[in-house]
This record gives sequence, structure tokens and C-alpha cells, in this order.
Amino acid sequence: MLKKQEISDRNWDYLIVLDACRFDFFKKIYDKFFNRKVEPRKSRGSTTPEWAKKTFKEHYDLTYFSANPFISNSDIPFKRLGAVKNYDWSAQNHFSEVIDVWRSGWNEEIGTIPPKELNLAFLKNKPEKAIIHYIQPHEPYITLEKDFKLKLALINEKKDNKSLKKLIGNHILKKLSREKQGFIRKNYWGLRKLSGKAPKNAFEFFWRNGNAEKYYLENLKIVLRSVKNLIDELEGTIIITSDHGELLGEYNIWGHYHGSEKKELIKVPWLKMKK
Repeated sequence: MLKKQEISDRNWDYLIVLDACRFDFFKKIYDKFFNRKVEPRKSRGSTTPEWAKKTFKEHYDLTYFSANPFISNSDIPFKRLGAVKNYDWSAQNHFSEVIDVWRSGWNEEIGTIPPKELNLAFLKNKPEKAIIHYIQPHEPYITLEKDFKLKLALINEKKDNKSLKKLIGNHILKKLSREKQGFIRKNYWGLRKLSGKAPKNAFEFFWRNGNAEKYYLENLKIVLRSVKNLIDELEGTIIITSDHGELLGEYNIWGHYHGSEKKELIKVPWLKMKK
């Protein structure tokens, strides 16, 4: 049976979170960066809000450096941010300090927060105990953005969903499983391709070209280089893990969603080291 993440016991000094990082992909390349053994763990959620609410239930005397807007120095709960409706949770109520690197470190050219911005924010403060939450390997995919000059922010995926809702009807889509929704989306993308329209987002691009793993792994390598550089500056017990995984077309689903038990979404890495 897969062990759950032992995060809330606070038996660590620095917790490094890689957003949307699958165990299987991490295992493929981690030994190029770290001379430690990685183990699988079961995340408590398949999205960031679900993971955060189920993991951090108390108040924690530490600093949270966040490249994910869901973990924010704001008292606005998840349910008001468009996440799960009944999640009355906000990071400000659970951590001594939250540093919004997702705001200060935003790079308009690549449409995301470069991982080096987390390192710079941390080194500027250097707290004795902290969580450092990188947004990679979560999309946008940095090399895809640079190679093809595409705007791959999540808002594009939301626009695409709205188009599907107009075509099919939101009341019908809500009744379908994620797999059936994915099947419909693939057909919708097929019609867009036949009509000569360019991909609207990374997932549609990957569906056409079949290279999702390539760009996902490149995003993971980019963030692991920054993580390695950061760890060189740390002392104590360090954990590298993830909030949840990511689906790259399995089951006709792209991305991640709340309440899933699919192994690609809840099986995450757990690498522990002492310095």
C-alpha cells in the first residue's frame, strides 16, 4: 500500500514542492541531480487546493514561498478563487508568512514564474524553516513557449472549455465522466485541426503532435536545476515532493482535477536528504 506524504509532522527544515510532478517522470531523471533514493508517496489531493486543505490543517510557524496563486498572502479562501466551492481555506491563516513569488516573479515573455525567482526570493529572506513551492513542471511549458511563441496560460484552456460548453451544453457536460469529456474534447480538437485553426493551448498542441512527455520532462529538468542550486545553500533536513501529478492524455484527460484517485495524479515523489 502506498504511503501518504508525511508533511504535517514537520520533521523537516525545508519542504520543496514541485507543482504537478508525477513520480514516474521524476524517477526517470532525478539521479542526474541528486545522489539520494526517491520513494513514491500518495498525495492527499489531485489538485493544489485539495492537497493544501487536507495537508495543512493547523497553523505552521514557517515561511511559504509560493509560485502558485492558490497559495497566496491573501485571506481569500479557495471557494472564492474559483476552486472547490466548499473549501474555506486560505494560506494566510495557516502559515506565519506567505511570499507571493507568483506575483513578484512573473515573466510575461514566457507566461509563468521562472524557478530561479523562487531561489532569489528565498535567498533574500533565508528563513530557518520554509516551504518552497515551484510552479514547474506544471504548465506553461517553458521550452514550448520559447520554441513556438505560444501563449499557454491556463486561461486559454478555460476559454476552450467554454467553447465546448456552447457547442454541447454545460448541463450535458456536467453529467459526463472526465473520460467522456476528454473523448468529446479530442473530437472538438479534431474539427479545429480540419478547419485549419492553430492550437489554442499546450494540451491541444500535444494532442496533435504527440510530444507531451518531451516538454513535460524539459520543464522538470529546468526546475530541478534550480532546486539543486538552492539546496547547495541549505542546511538541515530537506524534502522534495509534489502537491499532485498530471495527466498527459491518459484516459483522454489532460491536466488534473479535484477528487481523483488515478495514480498519475496522486502518486508523487518523496526524496529526503540531510545536509
